[in-house]
Amino acid sequence: MKNVLKTLLLASFATTTSGYMVLAQSCSIFAGNDTAFCMSPTTLNLNAQISGTLNSCSDISWTPQAGLNNPTILNPIATISSSIAYTVNASFPFGPNLIVNGDFEDGNIAFINTYSYNCPSSSAIVSNEYCITDNPNNVHPSAASCSDHTSGSGLMMVVNGATVFNSEVWSQTIPVSVNTDYSFTFWSMNWSSFTTYLPTFHIVINGIVQNQSFSINPLQCSWKESCLTWNSGSSTTATFQIINEVDYYSGNDFAIDDVVLQALCLASDTIQITVGDTINQMFDTTVCQGSLVSLFAASGNVSWLPSNGLNCDSCQTVTFAADSSIIYIASGVDSFCFFVDSFQISVDSLPFLLLPDDTFTCKGSEIQILAQGTSGVIWTSDSSLSCINCLNPIANPDTTTTYYVSTSNGMCEISDSITILIMNPPAIAFFPDTNICQGLNVILSLDTGYNYLWSPPQGLSCNDCAAPIASPDSTITYNVVVLDSGCITIDTITIFVSYNDSVNAGLADSICEGKSVQLAALGANDYLWSPSFSLNDANISNPVANPTTTTEYVVHGNDACGETADSVIIFVFKTPSVFSSYDSIIYCHSGVQIQVSGESTYIYHWLNSDLVDPSSTTISINPSSSEIYTLNVSNGMCDTLLTFPILVSNISSIVIPNAFTPNSDGVNDIFSIMDYCPISLKYFRIFNRWGQMIFETNDLTMGWDGNYKNIKCPIDVYVYSILALKQSGDALHLSGNVTLIR
Repeated sequence: MKNVLKTLLLASFATTTSGYMVLAQSCSIFAGNDTAFCMSPTTLNLNAQISGTLNSCSDISWTPQAGLNNPTILNPIATISSSIAYTVNASFPFGPNLIVNGDFEDGNIAFINTYSYNCPSSSAIVSNEYCITDNPNNVHPSAASCSDHTSGSGLMMVVNGATVFNSEVWSQTIPVSVNTDYSFTFWSMNWSSFTTYLPTFHIVINGIVQNQSFSINPLQCSWKESCLTWNSGSSTTATFQIINEVDYYSGNDFAIDDVVLQALCLASDTIQITVGDTINQMFDTTVCQGSLVSLFAASGNVSWLPSNGLNCDSCQTVTFAADSSIIYIASGVDSFCFFVDSFQISVDSLPFLLLPDDTFTCKGSEIQILAQGTSGVIWTSDSSLSCINCLNPIANPDTTTTYYVSTSNGMCEISDSITILIMNPPAIAFFPDTNICQGLNVILSLDTGYNYLWSPPQGLSCNDCAAPIASPDSTITYNVVVLDSGCITIDTITIFVSYNDSVNAGLADSICEGKSVQLAALGANDYLWSPSFSLNDANISNPVANPTTTTEYVVHGNDACGETADSVIIFVFKTPSVFSSYDSIIYCHSGVQIQVSGESTYIYHWLNSDLVDPSSTTISINPSSSEIYTLNVSNGMCDTLLTFPILVSNISSIVIPNAFTPNSDGVNDIFSIMDYCPISLKYFRIFNRWGQMIFETNDLTMGWDGNYKNIKCPIDVYVYSILALKQSGDALHLSGNVTLIR
């Protein structure tokens, strides 16, 4: 047993503002007394004990987890099959509660918040108010009758939720120790029957929002614990805030109790469970003939019988070569357990397997491996074998490869390997394709030391030499086969025969400005065009030209017979230049005018069929739906196509502000409907928080001035309800909140 105690310094103060002193204390966990067994497997109830209490932030972890039914509780059941040491690690709250009046039994003291204290209430606490009481029903007639969390008869903090997002429910500043882990918990419950807008809490510590949110149990009077852990770092004081994220007044009703801050204890302990060696520690087995076998006894105090074949008859571990079947007996005493066991070794013969000697083949060629064997085989291959479970596979490796094969008779396995050396084909520098002028010749010179075969023989001085003289009458491709050590290399050589002709640049052409045209020259092998800046490639026969002005292109052609030149003119015509102005979006069938301007010699043609004059430069349109208008402008040589998208908006909509300030300063004094094109208003109503209607109109131009019966209404959140008819006749319902600010 190893009981690890960790001393945790909680705090130490001579005096504090709250008038109490917290002294250094220690926390610990006890995993249990070490124990031992002679027989296994068995079960053992582990029962760790801690010096504190568990809460929802607590963490229990046993290691190793093997054999445990649940490694995350203090008292798991362990199934023991061999000696093992279990270590339990735990984190749990420890020591006194550092929160002052965390159970509210001292009333409304020692904490702050942004709510108003109304206790006892004359009728009922309202939004943004709270009371310290023993029953929510005491301060609100519609609240459930609930008891506190601590004792069932004590006090709690009863809250009617605020209508402000992220309101502070509770806050207190506490002295803390540096570099200490703490557990902060509080209990909350719902006392309202309205559960649509239940509160959600988060914690802020020293102004930093903690990345964790806590929900409330929707069942009335059902307390739920919320917990997080925090490290103080270099802080000596900490301000904890409980924040309510919900800002709705209906259903946002809850109670808080038992706010607790305790130091977090981190402790561990180990329990050693020892299982003594007994009989049945070894098992009978079958091995292959010639195998080296090792036998092991759990105790060093052992005697082996018979001793023949063993390297030692009293060693804890003995070895021998298995030539024939035999039974060995081991006996002895280990610690507190006596053991005796017999170990039968059955010997099985090896299967037969024979491979041919290592060999070679040409790269890219196949070769069959002729193996012999009495059983099925398995080859290990990189997919270059035709099969992996046959005796005589066909191999086609890319590089020199060693193939491994194994065979088994059911018990014993034998393996062997064969290496196939890959011979590379002749590596020579082939003569490149070339050009000659008709009537001339070329020597096709290749490396010597190899055997050659050329085809076809036409135009060659020889068809089996390394450097034949070629003098073909026309372009021809020769095939050449090179042989070396049984391996071959094949290649082709093309002789291009040129004739004494001139290069032709092609016919003149015309394009519109911004367009391109493909040139086409003939009569040469190599080409060079100029000027080159408007060409995609000046060194090919058919480049794409993109000139900005009329341009004459000159092409120089070169082949085996010499160089010639030619030229071609590309005429470039300008496209019409047109300007336009219009509004692309119209509302409520307001119509729009599209006007274009350009040269008077231009030809204008609108492609839309609904126009009165399709040749006019100005059109007035009032489409019922969104449409694209298209105009073609021509100068007789080139065209320009213009598009005018028109978006028609017939959307009936209502825009409502969420606040207004009726303070007679001429700015935002009236709460009214905006952007109502086009609707018909049935009613526009405003209610206070008690459901009383304080304003109504069916005039879209009218709004509320913040008064009711000529009396200014107070700053508050009011509810509006609107019913209108869209242009389509469909009803448009809208409701929401507006804040009156003065």
